[in-house]
Amino acid sequence: MKSIVWIIVAGIAVLATAACAQSDSADTATASNDIWANQPGFKPVLFAPGLISTPDHNERDITFSPDSKVLYFTRDARIMVTHLTDTGWSEPVRASFSADYPEFEAFVNRDGGRLYYITSRPLSGEGEPEDYQIWFVDKDTTGWGTPQRFNEEGDFYPTITDNDIMYFTGADNNLYFSRLIDGRMAGRQRMSDSINTASAEYNAFVPPDGSYIIFTSFGWGDGFGGGDLFISFKTKDGAWTPAKNMGGGINTNGHDYCPSLSRDGRWFFYTSNIGGSEDIYWVDAGLIDYLKTHDLNTADMLYSTITEKGLEQGLVQYEAFKLRFADYCVFDGRLLAGVADRLIIAEKIEEGVSLMRESFAMYPESRSIIQRLKLAALANQQDTLSAIAEELRSTESVLNRGLENRINRLGYRLLGWNRIDAARRIMLLNTELFPESFNVFDSYAEALMFSGDTASAIINYEKSLELNPDNNNAVEQLRLLNGE
Repeated sequence: MKSIVWIIVAGIAVLATAACAQSDSADTATASNDIWANQPGFKPVLFAPGLISTPDHNERDITFSPDSKVLYFTRDARIMVTHLTDTGWSEPVRASFSADYPEFEAFVNRDGGRLYYITSRPLSGEGEPEDYQIWFVDKDTTGWGTPQRFNEEGDFYPTITDNDIMYFTGADNNLYFSRLIDGRMAGRQRMSDSINTASAEYNAFVPPDGSYIIFTSFGWGDGFGGGDLFISFKTKDGAWTPAKNMGGGINTNGHDYCPSLSRDGRWFFYTSNIGGSEDIYWVDAGLIDYLKTHDLNTADMLYSTITEKGLEQGLVQYEAFKLRFADYCVFDGRLLAGVADRLIIAEKIEEGVSLMRESFAMYPESRSIIQRLKLAALANQQDTLSAIAEELRSTESVLNRGLENRINRLGYRLLGWNRIDAARRIMLLNTELFPESFNVFDSYAEALMFSGDTASAIINYEKSLELNPDNNNAVEQLRLLNGE
């Protein structure tokens, strides 16, 4: 379900402007950056800011060469590479095998002779993109050769142990494994119910010794929201322990995914969009050992306390968490915001809104535009919504496509929570802020349809079509609404 959706979102914006692939030779070094600077403890920090993780691009999927002197990662749907040189790490460039098709999820094998990745590149090497498949490229004395398709199953996110077991995500968003013989899969087997659920599990990493598996899940509880990273450990008899949420240091109320490990096993890497774009974070991998015997799922514990004993007792517990888990969890308002969302989804609107207000009071810096809009819409504070809109209009630089999309996503999130009136308020506001955008009128019309206001939905679909005569969705919806 989700990984492919996120792949597409990350890749669309860059296809038209992608540059030709550059050599991944270390001779291209131009920077003197130390990616190992500012090493974190058990709480994650942004990895190599400015060189690898940047505010203006989407970065994810990190893998190292066996000697840790070459690093591959994804930036805006392109495989990038940086080398360690005498003057530091080189400025990242497109990998030599990179093509003008979306590509992600590089993994370098044990000896460094093969790199796996996924791409929508057609088999012929040109033409219209195809469905995402795993591809590979082999290295010889001159560098990387010609990419080849690995299989045609729609699998993604490959990772391989030292005994040649490949773990990967199937097209059905379940996790699988297969023994590799002569570089090819020898069958495939779905992982047990200690890992897979009826919902989506994907983007799994297994270390070289195969002792644990880390993956993103939507089926192992609501956790911190947005898709959390979970871990399961292999027992002595070869079974897997039930998946455990990795806790409130790693997981946020955003989307947390794409796990990996440094070659020496010291650092754990993953991707999160909590900062507004996809970025790579890292943390001391000793956290993994801690999770063998400890539970850091503060979101579930706090949610249970609030629903069973009330908000006041929940806030008392929260203060205790801040002392107990100070070394392992981040307490900056994101935990409270995620739990508030869960309360709202569970129809506990009053508790959710009250918790959001408490979060804003404790962490004023967490009061982003989106969070403020969400609270005002849920509380039906029209004056506040109008005031925020006026504030945005007075800051012209804020009114950009990125904000339009973020407000639109908030509206759809509220629709998904069945908070129809709140969604209508948000989507109406977006039409007032961005009156030249066909998309915001199309979205507002959809919210109006959900609320049963067909006449107003027709008016807004017509407005969307007026702004963009090629909006086929508006054409189709108007045909249905008019009974044609």
